[in-house]
Amino acid sequence: MKKATLAAGVRYNAPTHSKQGAVWNVSGRYDITPNVFTRAIVGTSFRYPDAYELFAKDPTCCFGNPNLKPETSTNFNASLGGRILRGNSTALNLEAIAFVRRVTDLIVDIDDGSGETTITANQPDRVRVHGVSFVGSGALTSALSASLGYTYTSSQQNELAGGYTATSASRRARSKGRSTCIRGRFRLVRWSR
Repeated sequence: MKKATLAAGVRYNAPTHSKQGAVWNVSGRYDITPNVFTRAIVGTSFRYPDAYELFAKDPTCCFGNPNLKPETSTNFNASLGGRILRGNSTALNLEAIAFVRRVTDLIVDIDDGSGETTITANQPDRVRVHGVSFVGSGALTSALSASLGYTYTSSQQNELAGGYTATSASRRARSKGRSTCIRGRFRLVRWSR
């Protein structure tokens, strides 16, 4: 299968002050034509709590939690991309990407009951994030290239902890968080007079 490429990976982590864990991923790419491809990746990931989330002790605002579990997630990305040629060189690269991510044990700040300070805790339910990205890059001249990307995400929302919330069994109301991001970059490849 000259048109297909497959890869797989596994990593195991055993830190001193947190839970041990393994992550894995499987990815593949298939060239539909020499200039059009599709690719996908599925895998797991995790994020250990940082030192602040574990050990903060500030009676005016927040407390860490040394019993935090790492966040874990399952991720899936699929894309369709291609390139447009000018002569024998690539003039424009384009790719559309769809993604889904499920996070378990999301690390959040919760009110400790006083109304004035928070404590770091794991959210007990799963959080789902999904979206699409569109990216493009190309050579404007032989000395100048540019790239532009647009990302739209949708997730369950939380007011305290960076944009997520899990739906609780007692409260089924969900608020959707949506965000968009447009970014671009110009790059001077070489300068000559």
